[in-house]
Amino acid sequence: MQINPTNINWTNDENYFFLNPIENTDYNSDTFKQLKGHLFIHTSGTKSKKCIALSKKAFLHSAESVNHHLQVQKKDRWLISLPLFHVGGLSILARSFLSQSSYFIMKDRWSPKNFLSHLKEYRITLTSLVPTQVYDLVSHNIKAPDHLRVTVVGGGALHKNLYHSARALHWPLLPSYGMTEASSQIATADIHSLTQNNYPQLEILKHCQIKILPENKIAIKSSALLTGWLSADKPDTIERPFHEGWFITEDRGKLEGSVLKVFGRDYMCKINGENVSLYELENILLKILIDLKCSSNYQLLHAPHPRTGSQIILVSSENNIELLSHIRKTFNVQVRPFEKIQNCYLVPALPKGHLSKVQILNLKKYLGFNIS
Repeated sequence: MQINPTNINWTNDENYFFLNPIENTDYNSDTFKQLKGHLFIHTSGTKSKKCIALSKKAFLHSAESVNHHLQVQKKDRWLISLPLFHVGGLSILARSFLSQSSYFIMKDRWSPKNFLSHLKEYRITLTSLVPTQVYDLVSHNIKAPDHLRVTVVGGGALHKNLYHSARALHWPLLPSYGMTEASSQIATADIHSLTQNNYPQLEILKHCQIKILPENKIAIKSSALLTGWLSADKPDTIERPFHEGWFITEDRGKLEGSVLKVFGRDYMCKINGENVSLYELENILLKILIDLKCSSNYQLLHAPHPRTGSQIILVSSENNIELLSHIRKTFNVQVRPFEKIQNCYLVPALPKGHLSKVQILNLKKYLGFNIS
């Protein structure tokens, strides 16, 4: 089985394995042989490690739908700035295959200047980013080249203030909601939203059905869904996590016709009996960080509190107490009394995944909070 290949035969029964080079897997290779024509993507979440099995057909169904949504043509040119062991990078290979468009893989490590250089050198028209990368572009005040027509943003919530700051620099952003288990995108902003100034809604793609379960949990039915997964505690068994054909996610959201509003997994809490949206508070913090031209090494959390139920705290790996205090004061005058930052913490480093996404559970554990 090939590991992290760039050359994939999408029409035969050969299997491919995509793995972060720093990760190890003990999965029994004989188990993989039960499936044919599959891509295996190893994920390492904070709760459990899994190896997701996705058929090539599922990937191509997703790619066909995304190509239609983005109006991809043969003359388009993709830049892959995400690793191939991330579904946001790997899915571009399938889209390029179906549309016969070109793709280029970014060399060297991520940096805003390196990214811009690749965009210009190869006259790129389409690419995908995660919110942290968008923040880097904004914080460096980098403008998008005219030939770039679409930048899909996934891998986490794209806050409104960051979206508008990037659009002011002409970045053609299309926020999206997707996951490895669905071969990439599930709902994505319409391409016509780029002609408007409002933060766009997420349109459910044609190959997906969505329903909302109790507690606002999002369930998905799609031809692009996983075949199953292998978990670290059951390495010899392919589990098929479906309920009557539906895959039940850990995400929460709201359905309004063909529009999906995603709340995230850990964005709501109660303080003094009041509902508090961490998403909205993060949006306020992000605007402050952008205005101050700060790094992205700040993280807002809700943590348990014996009296109020929860409290808002701010964690940073930037060893600048004066700046941290200023950010806290600026934030606290913009929120309701019970939403104010109660405590600040300095840590040597924020625990992050390979796409610089902060691992919230690991951070709370490091700070000593009871998260059971």
